[in-house]
Amino acid sequence: MFTDNLPQPTTLEEAEKAFTDAVNAYHITIPDDSHGGRGFALPSIMFKHRILYLHGPVTQEAVQALCMQLHYLCSEPVLKQPNRSRRITLYVNSPGGLVGEGLTLFYYLRQAEEITREPVATVIQTMGASMGSFLPQAATPGYRLMMPYSQMMIHSLSYGVQGKREDHTRSVGQTRNMMAAMYEVYVDKMAEARVLFGGKEDTPELRGEILRWLFEQMEDDDVFMSPLQTLDADLTDFVVHSEAEQFEYYKALDWYHGLYKEGPNPEEPGKTTLIRAEADQQSGRVTPFELSDAEKARALAEIKRLRKINREKTVAFEGRRAPIEAALAALDTVRIQEGTGTRKGNGPAYDTAIEAFEAALKGSSKKS
Repeated sequence: MFTDNLPQPTTLEEAEKAFTDAVNAYHITIPDDSHGGRGFALPSIMFKHRILYLHGPVTQEAVQALCMQLHYLCSEPVLKQPNRSRRITLYVNSPGGLVGEGLTLFYYLRQAEEITREPVATVIQTMGASMGSFLPQAATPGYRLMMPYSQMMIHSLSYGVQGKREDHTRSVGQTRNMMAAMYEVYVDKMAEARVLFGGKEDTPELRGEILRWLFEQMEDDDVFMSPLQTLDADLTDFVVHSEAEQFEYYKALDWYHGLYKEGPNPEEPGKTTLIRAEADQQSGRVTPFELSDAEKARALAEIKRLRKINREKTVAFEGRRAPIEAALAALDTVRIQEGTGTRKGNGPAYDTAIEAFEAALKGSSKKS
């Protein structure tokens, strides 16, 4: 590690000072001359653009902070700000955490969409595990995104309790209630995606099929899923290979949800363009357009076209990475079986595994 040669704290005071110094090192202030030289901390600028972060476990403190931020972003003074972003985005990199707190944040995200009448987007950056896989389901239909190298992990609900035997019995009942709520959300969002993008009919049979699949996955060991696997399972909607593609996709979704509509292009007579919905001057809330069936169909067709291209890119991306992962797994197996490695001397099997790993890396580099 890079910190191996650094002096290690020996007292509580030294440890607290080291932590404070580390935090302050990332407290970047951006000057803003338009406000008399006053500066904004970088997190404040992200918040101003309605970008929120869940980086770490789902704890009471993290959820309390995010709920307060959502409350503020839904207030009229914020909604009346000119040229503000018309989307709340939550970036997730979380191993999971407290179920009750996660459900609270989920409902706050859903409420934010209802209040503002604007989409809520979620982006899994590296890991969305356990409650970190559940929270993205709070996004507006179509706005559940993942980064290419990220993972999602789903599993059954775990819990712990202290106290008397009666407390354990009561806790089991509460856990069942929370698990039922989570299953209901997963099924709703997966069915919603299959109806919207797959042309399926929302029937009890479809929901039963989804529920059986979830039981098979979540009642077993931890199940880690790549972005492509989550796309195919309808647990996510889009993989962010580039910012340009991400915002082109957002534009099509915004169109479908009535934040834009087709209208005459003032710059090119005879052609159409997308016109942005206006915000109410009194409340600051956007009033979505009521699109015709034909226009909604054109918007949905554009979304499906972008999703098809996106899935093809994701297949190619994970296809390039698969030989590298397989070669690395083979290398790990050899090292475990023979105890070989760079510090212990290399055997023939180890050399062969290293060569296979290098070949896989070179092959991926040529394809990309």
